[in-house]
Amino acid sequence: IDSHDFADVFYDLLTNKRYGIGDIFNPAQIDKTSFDNAAEFTRSRKYFFDGAISDKINIRSWGAERATDFLLDLGVSGGRFTLSPALTFDKPETVVALFTAGNIIQGSFQMSYYETQARTDPKITVRWREERLQNSVTDRGLFPQMREFSVRRTDAKDGDDAPIIQIDLSNFCTNQDHAKDRAKYECQLKHYVTHSVAFKTTPTEASIQVGSIIQLGIETTHFNQPTNGGISSTGEVFSWPELANGTYEVLIWDG
Repeated sequence: IDSHDFADVFYDLLTNKRYGIGDIFNPAQIDKTSFDNAAEFTRSRKYFFDGAISDKINIRSWGAERATDFLLDLGVSGGRFTLSPALTFDKPETVVALFTAGNIIQGSFQMSYYETQARTDPKITVRWREERLQNSVTDRGLFPQMREFSVRRTDAKDGDDAPIIQIDLSNFCTNQDHAKDRAKYECQLKHYVTHSVAFKTTPTEASIQVGSIIQLGIETTHFNQPTNGGISSTGEVFSWPELANGTYEVLIWDG
């Protein structure tokens, strides 16, 4: 194909019989409209796939990983692969459904909180590839240069102790803004996603798609793990998560 849109490249891999899996994959299993919309989204933001696939890959795993790098969600809806933007930049997200005790099957609701370490604001380091801009002899050289930078939330409090997450987009990303958006997306996921839920509902209420925004209107009771720690023989207080300077009420064993 003559395209560097990720959605077009992925579609070609799914349907091409020479170097893809077209011999064993039915194009009817692809929601082509969603792929076209995804291509329009990435094209509008100048997220391009300027790379090559040189090794054997698991198409589905590769597609899911790369979709995240292009701020897309890869899912299966109605037995067909779909690609959709993971977030909206220019307007509020649309809530498509409300789930309450009235349409959640009794006893099926589950909620789990991620551990504190998994929700610590990280430092994201990203690699991308800077291409030669022109054919002038005064240009920076014939070969591309690998660039790397770091991104953090401005209100992150962990300083030098923050976990580091490395994202390598240098195989296909040639736009620094694309790399920045991918890093910011990872920062926001770690900051805002605190727990996950799972539940069952009736078929008539299950009209949502992959990436749909829903609301939950239920009452839950959950347990907050207390901060644990100790006091050393020199009077130093150590705990997880670390405590800021201040006064706290504690339950303490005096030995």
